[in-house]
Amino acid sequence: MTVKIVFNELSLNKPFDNKQVAMEGMIKFIETLRTAIEKGAERELCTRDNFDFLQLSLGYQIVQWRNDRAVDKDNRSFLRSLQDKTSTSLLDIINVSFEANYLGNRAIGLEYAFSCEALAVSFQSEEQWDCDSLKLSVTELEENGEIHNKTVDIFHASSERHILNHTSWIVRQSRINIISGSDLWERRSKLLPNLEFCEETAKQLIALQPGSEMLSPVIRRLFELEDYCSNWHIGAFSPDELACSITPESKVTLNKYGEERTFVCPDSQKRIFSWHVRLTPMAWRIYLIPVAPNSLNPTGKMIIGYVGPHLSTTKFN
Repeated sequence: MTVKIVFNELSLNKPFDNKQVAMEGMIKFIETLRTAIEKGAERELCTRDNFDFLQLSLGYQIVQWRNDRAVDKDNRSFLRSLQDKTSTSLLDIINVSFEANYLGNRAIGLEYAFSCEALAVSFQSEEQWDCDSLKLSVTELEENGEIHNKTVDIFHASSERHILNHTSWIVRQSRINIISGSDLWERRSKLLPNLEFCEETAKQLIALQPGSEMLSPVIRRLFELEDYCSNWHIGAFSPDELACSITPESKVTLNKYGEERTFVCPDSQKRIFSWHVRLTPMAWRIYLIPVAPNSLNPTGKMIIGYVGPHLSTTKFN
């Protein structure tokens, strides 16, 4: 689960004072990217499709810097190599069910960083970007039509120093190199010992090919569920203690679409699955049944019944 690097476009809302300061700011930006990649982050810079035409200073765009012979050739080539790998605009993959704002401004890059637990990187064009984390205001549309507001922290960097503060996180995220859903399925008993999978989930996970946009989100959520179970030694299931948000299906939806949520469990019994977690950037869900610890199983378990696109509800069909 290599950490993605995402550009914060808000950091150039106020360009640098002049071309010379902009060139110095670009060097610092490149150093930040190099250090992140050296520590294990993915060698790709996710950006908006207008990245090249953002102004570093008045009349001096990023594309001009990239073609400026006064700029170190290695730095120019380095940035180009990161951009060449980016084929999709962030606008094409943002989840429509939530929106993130930073100090009142819509933040596409930061929104994507939050949804994929990626590293947001900024130019140090203003003092507010000289920090290793940012607080976002997230407005999320729940399945029942209610709007939920919350404040979240995301990993952020605009200097080598900030990257060094995140080294352990980057290494931890990159430690388990799962290349595909098939790879995860084959290693599930070792990596996810407290999760039991229904038969249908094999097809769903194996279908996640290398490079799939949903591979990392699925892996991240399953590990969050595993982490919860590994520390669940007593008592009933406590959804508030999960690292991710989890909700039960409404009675109205279960009455109408319960058959869609009925899966054959590993003990060959059919059960209706109500608890589910969301995955972004696409509208995916993982349906599960928590099983409390007992005398035979000292840690809690979860039965995973479904991993895939949003199922029908009374609000979504």
